[in-house]
Amino acid sequence: MIELDSTSSNQISGHILKESSVRIKLLGIGGAGCRIVSRLNISLPSIESVVLNTDKNSLEKSKVRKKIQLGESITRGWGAGGDPEIGKQVALQEKDRLKEVLKDTDLSIIITGLGKGTGTGVSPIVAQLVKEMDSLVWGITILPFFFEGKKRINQAQKGLKNLEKIVDALMVIPNDNLLKKIGENLSLKEGFEKVDKFLEEVILGIGNFFHQLGFLDLDFADVKSLLKKGNRIQVFTGRGKGKDAPQQAVKKAFSFSLYAENFLKKTEAIIINIRGGKDLSLSEIKDTVHLVKDNLSSRGDIIVGVGIDENLTDEIVLNLLISGKEEESDREELELKLFRSNDLEIPTFLRKGEN
Repeated sequence: MIELDSTSSNQISGHILKESSVRIKLLGIGGAGCRIVSRLNISLPSIESVVLNTDKNSLEKSKVRKKIQLGESITRGWGAGGDPEIGKQVALQEKDRLKEVLKDTDLSIIITGLGKGTGTGVSPIVAQLVKEMDSLVWGITILPFFFEGKKRINQAQKGLKNLEKIVDALMVIPNDNLLKKIGENLSLKEGFEKVDKFLEEVILGIGNFFHQLGFLDLDFADVKSLLKKGNRIQVFTGRGKGKDAPQQAVKKAFSFSLYAENFLKKTEAIIINIRGGKDLSLSEIKDTVHLVKDNLSSRGDIIVGVGIDENLTDEIVLNLLISGKEEESDREELELKLFRSNDLEIPTFLRKGEN
């Protein structure tokens, strides 16, 4: 394992933040994970970004300061060749050094694309090491487009099942939902930029749980409890301004989701985190909580956090963290759609991109 360094660093936001003892590592694993973490703009002091890959060229292009090249003796820096078994072999060979990367962390967030070699093979090993170090691990996984072929889809499904057995919670984002939620009129680059923005808001929302100044603070025990209640996580963010700020924030939070089509059928726990300016009122808090509950088909334990952000005026920022479970029929239907997808036509804007 070779460690590379970069001179770039995140800028600290101008928001007024409280000190947090919670240490979070954002781990981009494999090509997709490295690209996503590199494009994110995470500026909270408690979150350290690290990218790990077997492809040396991919790492050198990353803007993340801490870069870990895996498996130099096995892959010679050329990548895992789309073979998860090679990725697994690399991770097992690098276990001791991976432990050094993962130490002194309370929550590790793994971002990876499934279906190829490094992300699919390395991620479960990293997740297992985190668990062995008595830390929390949350996976954010990207599933391949339908046109990437049955082999890659099969590998992604196998990798998803391997990862799900280990992590405390898993967020699954099928790339095909880009086409449905974002639309085909955007370029591929614009589509992925929207996904990056969405993930950035998700991760910053988690970080703000522990940094915000407020009257109803959330602590790490709240998040730890929620992550352990269900095997799937969904996170929603939204903003509202003016007289109907609660309605706007809740509507926006639930209107753009890149998860599997079927929402969690059984909700185990919900964290509702509301940020507003000094003018945030009790009635706005009450309305926001009631509207969130009205939009859920099932309800679990609810934890509410309220924070004050002096940069906000007449505005509400809403972050929801929902833990729950899918029904087996939902999961089977998602898998059937993936396996049948090779019969579908590739959209025009993607065919143009390939040419």
